[in-house]
Amino acid sequence: MSLRRRPNDGRAALPGIHANLVSLMGQRIVSGALQPGEVLPDQTELSRQFGVSRTVIREATKVLTAKGMVDSRPKRGTMILPREHWHLLDPDVLAWQEAYLPGVDFATDIMDVREVMEPGAAKLAATRTTAEDLAALEAALTAIGAAADEAAYIQADVDFHSALVASTHNVYLVALLASFTAALRVSFAASVRAVRAAGATPGESWTDFVRSSADLHERVLDAVRRRDPEAAMLAMQQIIGETRTHRVT
Repeated sequence: MSLRRRPNDGRAALPGIHANLVSLMGQRIVSGALQPGEVLPDQTELSRQFGVSRTVIREATKVLTAKGMVDSRPKRGTMILPREHWHLLDPDVLAWQEAYLPGVDFATDIMDVREVMEPGAAKLAATRTTAEDLAALEAALTAIGAAADEAAYIQADVDFHSALVASTHNVYLVALLASFTAALRVSFAASVRAVRAAGATPGESWTDFVRSSADLHERVLDAVRRRDPEAAMLAMQQIIGETRTHRVT
C-alpha cells in the first residue's frame, strides 16, 4: 500500500508522491472500494498505511475535497461523498470514472450532452462563421484525415469540435465547451477503443475508419461553409448518431 517511504528528516514529500496519492484515493472512491458515508482513518493512520507524511495526506485530502469527493470536518473526520457531489467534469474525476465506471450510463450521459449542444452549435456556426473560423475547421479536418494513431486522431477531433463551437462566437457556448472538453476527450477515446475492439466492419482498417470519420466531419464543414444552418445541424446529428453505434467520434 506504501507509495514511497517518507524520509525521517521532516522534509516535504515530492509532488509526484502527492499526485500519486490523490490518484490512488480518487480511484478507490470511484471504484467503490471506499463507499459514500465511509469515514477515513485519521491522518496518522493514513500516513502509516500509505507510507507518506501527514502533510502529504493533508494536501491530498484538500485536493479531493476541492473535487467534491470527500468532506472533512473537525471531530468527525474525512467522509466519502456520493457521486452527485463529485465535480464530474474535473479531468481527473472524468478519467477515474471512465476507467472504473465504463458502463452504459456514463457514456450515455456524455452523448446526451453532446446531442443537446453540438447540433445547435453547428447550426449557429453556419450563420456566424468567419474566414478565420473556416481555416481552423479546415486545419482540424485535415488533421483528422491524416491521423496516424489514436492520440493524433483524438486531438484533431477535439480541435474540430472546439473550432466549431468557437465559430458560434457565443462566449457562453465557448465557456460551456471549455468545461466539457475533458469529457469530450474521454468520450472520443472510449469510442475509438470501442471501434477498434469491435473491429468496426469486417476488413475495415484504421485508415478506413479515419477516412469515414473525416467524410462525416467534412459534411459539417461544407454546410457551415455554405452557410446552411439546417444542413450543418443534420450533419452533426449524423456524427453523433454514428458515435452512438461506435463507428466514429
